[in-house]
Amino acid sequence: MKRVCSWLGFVGWLATAAFAEEAFPEIAHPERQSYDEAARWMAERKYEQAALAYGRFLGDYGRESALAARAAFERAQCLLMQDKTEDGTREMIAMAQRHPQAEETPLALWIALQFFIVEKADKKQAWFYAEQILKNYPNHPLAERVKQYWPAIEKMTTAEMLKQAKLLKSLQNRPKSQRKREETP
Repeated sequence: MKRVCSWLGFVGWLATAAFAEEAFPEIAHPERQSYDEAARWMAERKYEQAALAYGRFLGDYGRESALAARAAFERAQCLLMQDKTEDGTREMIAMAQRHPQAEETPLALWIALQFFIVEKADKKQAWFYAEQILKNYPNHPLAERVKQYWPAIEKMTTAEMLKQAKLLKSLQNRPKSQRKREETP
């Protein structure tokens, strides 16, 4: 099983590296190697190392690199995968502000919106990001999701939002053995 996971991690790294090479052929070789190193760590699910490597990439090659938006987004994802939700969300927001035209930006805003609903039960702050999605990316599928779900969220009280968040966290924090039993028919 470990070999299969390693192989899948390698395939994930190859897909990310292929994306970088195909989408950004003009990037200098050392810059691409730096990005690929971070992508390899992420594909291997070594999120702490990946976050550090993406941080080094952004520090070395600046926020103006053709891969900067993607590296910033993936760094934020690594933080989220380590349960550093506030830090990851903060970086998603910063990425969206620095790179408003990046293809990852609507998803970064969506993640921020979800954070303020689920983690903070703050409708006002959540609406700020929902509004950005609706205004700046009206044709994006996430704009449709905002239109679909916001009326229900708007009706919820803060107490109801906190109750839902608590339920979600309890489901997420169950032992893996318990989750497997529930998923098996």
